[in-house]
Amino acid sequence: MMKRVVLSVLAMVLALLIAASCKKEKAEETETHRYAAAMVKDEQFYVATFSDLKEGVEVKSADAVVLAKGHLHMHYHQGALYLMSGSMGGYGGEQKLYKYKVDESGHLAQSPEVLSFAGSPNPVEVVYTDQNKAYVSTNGAKADLIVISLDPLKEIARIDLSKYAVEDNDPDAGTGYVRDGKLFLPLNQVKSMMEIRPCTGQLAVIDIATDKVEKVIEDSRVTSLGMLGHTNGIEDDNGNLYLQTGPRAAMTKANPAVAGAYSWGEGILRIKRGETDFDKGYHIPVASLPGAENGSYFMTWVYGGKGKAYCVIQIPSKGNMMQYSYTPYEIDLNGKTGRILGLPYSMGWAATGVIREGNQIFFALATSNAGNGIYSYDMNSGKCNQSPVVKTEFPVYKVVKLGK
Repeated sequence: MMKRVVLSVLAMVLALLIAASCKKEKAEETETHRYAAAMVKDEQFYVATFSDLKEGVEVKSADAVVLAKGHLHMHYHQGALYLMSGSMGGYGGEQKLYKYKVDESGHLAQSPEVLSFAGSPNPVEVVYTDQNKAYVSTNGAKADLIVISLDPLKEIARIDLSKYAVEDNDPDAGTGYVRDGKLFLPLNQVKSMMEIRPCTGQLAVIDIATDKVEKVIEDSRVTSLGMLGHTNGIEDDNGNLYLQTGPRAAMTKANPAVAGAYSWGEGILRIKRGETDFDKGYHIPVASLPGAENGSYFMTWVYGGKGKAYCVIQIPSKGNMMQYSYTPYEIDLNGKTGRILGLPYSMGWAATGVIREGNQIFFALATSNAGNGIYSYDMNSGKCNQSPVVKTEFPVYKVVKLGK
């Protein structure tokens, strides 16, 4: 009798454990994921979705989408997450764009749609419109700007930009921005991945309806605007567009052996709302910002409202990109000034992971002692987290929100 009772109790305990385990697995499967992070390990990208930007959340690589080394493009647009490991300057990458549909719970489809680019044009960056098309910037002696449809995912045209090149047949399209029915496309004019030509900053204005280049505008205050794969444009509350040079111009200017006699320009330019020319009265050299140095630069940035933008700026005296030399930074676009926020310094791999949510700015950082993860800055209170709000298995290269 006692033996039967014991066996019955054990069976009940086992059943409860199995039920709890199944319930946990089901909860994990149905948990709503609102964000995606691209982590870096051994020159590969691990793209994983996760629930929230709050304490206790951890991002693992177990179920991540793995992309080959290269220059990562990751963007959420109209119900899908687009991924691409671009080939830039001969560094890694593929010739493919992946489209993962995102379900209502924020989970990625098991199998993506794939667009393979013919002729190995070396695609790096994609700029999306509110229509069913996007523009793909290429590099490496390829003068084509590729026009694609998003549904179905396919190539529909190529815009030949060769006549706008300096010294060669490729003007090296940078990272563009869409506003008011036009694509504002920087022309990098490079010799190689880290070598730019000594010429004025240039930008093509392209009509989205016709895919025609309306004009190319220039500004002698900067060199090689909108570095491909490393920068982005932002808009302020008034609809003004801001573009910046990124690493190449700043690093060249700070190196006398490379700079020579040419006056290399770096920094931030503005195109006012409703206009298609640079604002001649607006320029912020990054090196002039408080706490910055000759050679300082930043890559991607976000607009936080009230004239403030946020990025991770590089401080050359702290080391190179593989050292802890990048610090979260606030730029006052109206006052043309800024300040170091006081979060931990990071390695360069995480200098592009910046996202805004409500009154908070989140920075993906790879720090020397506080660990890998996503840190927060509260724009209202000024509070900075000195440890990750969200912990990640590997350093994070980029974070995006899955939805509006």
